Amino acid sequence: MNQRLSPGQRVWLAAGVFTLVGWALQWWRLHSLAATMDQGILFQVLWNGLSGHPFESTLSSQLSTNVVHGGELPAPGYHRLGQHFTPSLVPWITLVALLGK
Repeated sequence: MNQRLSPGQRVWLAAGVFTLVGWALQWWRLHSLAATMDQGILFQVLWNGLSGHPFESTLSSQLSTNVVHGGELPAPGYHRLGQHFTPSLVPWITLVALLGK
């Protein structure tokens, strides 16, 4: 009953273990108190994208030149694309929408 795994099975096993460890570490990181401002901005952009307001972020608005140097108040509808051009977030918004259902 001593069965060896084929090379293909070993690759799939390693990929599965790697994925599970990565998910566990990410879950721990998200639920620890070590969350960063950047994580908050990206979560807000994803959430707003799911709500029909893509690339909007009040947290990014707080860091904008208009607020910091111009004395304006942070705007709820501030588009993050003005600070960081990140259209690569669109597939992530779609993935989060698919995983959330």
